[in-house]
Amino acid sequence: MPLDSTTRVQLKDGERERVRQYASPLTYSLECLYRLWLSGPHSRMTLHDQLAVAETANPGAFFDKEETLPLLVDEQGYTRIDRTRGKPVMACLEPKRNEFMEYYISHLVGQRLGMKP
Repeated sequence: MPLDSTTRVQLKDGERERVRQYASPLTYSLECLYRLWLSGPHSRMTLHDQLAVAETANPGAFFDKEETLPLLVDEQGYTRIDRTRGKPVMACLEPKRNEFMEYYISHLVGQRLGMKP
């Protein structure tokens, strides 16, 4: 999953509030992490890893487009398309942001970790 695909998936204020209002050890910890990473009131948490894990668990569920590209990691560690030396790799493009966010948030607020009935 290239960063230019996952960068399109950021936690909006209302979504963050939905997670924050669900009082559990997990959501409290996530809110603390969000606060560490946000540089100001208008910055947003980008869910790179969360999207990658969700797509791995549900292949094809969260991307409109997947494409096999000839990729090569260059001397500086950057992933590049190289039609002559690159190896074919499936890349996930065009994330289904809203479908992913509903999946992600519903799992966060649906867990019962440490909560009393």
